[in-house]
Amino acid sequence: MTQLPLPPLELRELVGPTDPAVFDNPGGGPIWDGLPDEAWRSYLDFGCGCGRSARRLLQQRPRPQRYLGIDLHAGMVQWCKENLAADGFDYQHHDVYNAGFNPDPHRPWVLPFPVEDRSVSIIEATSVFTHLLEAQAEHYLDEVARVLTDDGLLICTFFLFDKAGFPFMQDSQNALYINETDPTNAVVFDRGWLDRGLAERELALVAAVPPQIRGFHHRLRIGRAGAGRPAVPWPPDDAPYGRNPPPLVRAGADRFGLSDGAFTEAAAVHVRAPMPPTDLLLPELDAAQARIVELEAEVTSLRRRVRRLRRRLRRLREASSSRGAGRQWASNLVRRRKG
Repeated sequence: MTQLPLPPLELRELVGPTDPAVFDNPGGGPIWDGLPDEAWRSYLDFGCGCGRSARRLLQQRPRPQRYLGIDLHAGMVQWCKENLAADGFDYQHHDVYNAGFNPDPHRPWVLPFPVEDRSVSIIEATSVFTHLLEAQAEHYLDEVARVLTDDGLLICTFFLFDKAGFPFMQDSQNALYINETDPTNAVVFDRGWLDRGLAERELALVAAVPPQIRGFHHRLRIGRAGAGRPAVPWPPDDAPYGRNPPPLVRAGADRFGLSDGAFTEAAAVHVRAPMPPTDLLLPELDAAQARIVELEAEVTSLRRRVRRLRRRLRRLREASSSRGAGRQWASNLVRRRKG
């Protein structure tokens, strides 16, 4: 087959691993082990990025009969369309808001998967739920339950913790965030929350691989409960400690891969996190309230002036009335004398 293009380094840096080997599948074997051939009939790549899985699946035997890659980064989707096109393979921009990769605030925070109910046999979500707010994760777990076939699998990664060790958290709070500027930079979910969420959606954990670095990616396979695959317990996370921080987002990263996008030289690194910006509406509100006080004072002054003017007018009318009465008396006196 024709050698497939490799995504440019600048796009690979946005998704994490940059080694060309992780984008390649020269042997043509399945990128996920232990799956029967019929499992590959329909593949939804949720967060396809610049084609790490798509490029390997194009080399795989058997290929997925239908593949749809969706991602919120328009430039990476465009690159996949132009360089990884093939029969049965399609790519769509999942046009939802993200502070670094799709920062238009008019965009919604979630959208439905663009597929029919119970139509997808494999959903991949590598490093996706690790970057979703709790409400977003709830929505997309709903979507998984909607579109997964009876024998289908969600193959995904999660950062997980035990909420029992955080007694100050409310019942409604089930996620930890590490970045005050962009909370989606990395999100850690309570394992109990995920257990309950799967049960509520009639889903079950059917395979789990613990992290190789303690606290890092749990690699999970999730299917429909009661579909002939027994649920498995959570394995202990007793790996050695280490570091693997997420990529820093460069300025203008949302335009990389598009005609008006320009690669920047340096990632945005802060020695100390900036304070959250002041709400720009607050100074306007303060100014409006101050103006209201000024106007109220002017109204009070005008009311006093009106009252003074009314009293003066009343006195003038009374005086005028008195003068008019005096003139009338004098006129009557003159007529009587003449008479």
